[in-house]
Amino acid sequence: MLPVPPRARNRGGVTLPTGHLVGRADELGSLERLLDELDRGCPGAVEVAGAPGIGKTRLLREVAAWAGARGHLVLSGAASEFERDLPFSVFIDALDEYVAGLEPARLAVLDDAVQAELAHVFPSLSALADGREVAAQSERYRSHRAVRELLERLAAPTPLVLVLDDLHWADSASVELLGALLRRPPAAAVLVAVALRPRQTPERLSAALERAHRAAALTRIGLGALTPLRPGSFSAKPLTPPTEPPCTSRAAATPSTWSSSFGRLSAPVRSPPCLRPRWPASASRPPWPPR
Repeated sequence: MLPVPPRARNRGGVTLPTGHLVGRADELGSLERLLDELDRGCPGAVEVAGAPGIGKTRLLREVAAWAGARGHLVLSGAASEFERDLPFSVFIDALDEYVAGLEPARLAVLDDAVQAELAHVFPSLSALADGREVAAQSERYRSHRAVRELLERLAAPTPLVLVLDDLHWADSASVELLGALLRRPPAAAVLVAVALRPRQTPERLSAALERAHRAAALTRIGLGALTPLRPGSFSAKPLTPPTEPPCTSRAAATPSTWSSSFGRLSAPVRSPPCLRPRWPASASRPPWPPR
């Protein structure tokens, strides 16, 4: 679970946690509207897309922090380039540790078939399999239905935000599951937030996201260059030219040595006292160079 900032503040009509992003006002506004819908019990999904290093993960952390500040349950996971052969790996990364700590009574409300399917998806629930066979790949819809019901149960006491990062690395089973959740969203306050690199996204995943976007089931946020800061975003004292020569000495140069143009000398310059060589008054000559 992601950390939640200790306090929030408001700027420009958008509630921002401490340490908020700068230059992403439009994107932050879209995310806050999705959280407002979630508070009203409406499920949703959002895709954050952009090039490597553009700030996708940072934006996901922001929405997770906002959700946590509202009292929502936030579960997060990330796909890995080296786990593309492990079925449901990104969902396991996000959910497995949390469901392992659930009270048995919260899972007991699910019927036996659903529990058995979850046992074959999440390693921490393997004890629920009870010898039942897992659904064949051609019948994986049973696993999709089981995960959907699990998300609905998790979101029953409080809205749930499920954060899935680096989805362009997701395995095929995770892609299918996400597509199923987009086609038939959970009947509960569940927001699925994903981040990916468009140029590395598999065609099957791109098609699923495009279908959801056309069906108004997915909000798309494309990250480009940072937007210019609005006036007043920061306050700073204007820089003013110095009124004296740049001397850090114990005594300053006389004003007559500088003209109003700050650089053109109007009179012969004498070295400031701090820069003049010093030696004992009794010495007839400077102590250097050595004899």
